[in-house]
Amino acid sequence: MKKMLGMESSSDRFYAEAPGLDPILTSVEGVFLAGCCQGPKDIPDTVAQASGASALACAILAKGRKQQVRSSPACTKPASRSLAEGRRSGEGRE
Repeated sequence: MKKMLGMESSSDRFYAEAPGLDPILTSVEGVFLAGCCQGPKDIPDTVAQASGASALACAILAKGRKQQVRSSPACTKPASRSLAEGRRSGEGRE
């Protein structure tokens, strides 16, 4: 799968995240990491990371939608590196 998507491997041969502070982002736009593909993780960490990855994926899908079917806070923000940067800075956290 790594070769097919053109993704890099980490030093321990798991999927490599993009340089920076966000462990969800990869060097391939639109491909996000969650769970044990980065290495061993416990269930709470895996669920939290999966939630972040799904929110970013939802934002990308919503960006291409002309008419919003239902309202969801995760699906109303634009998908881009700036969204991930906002997550790093704490924007949007309750």
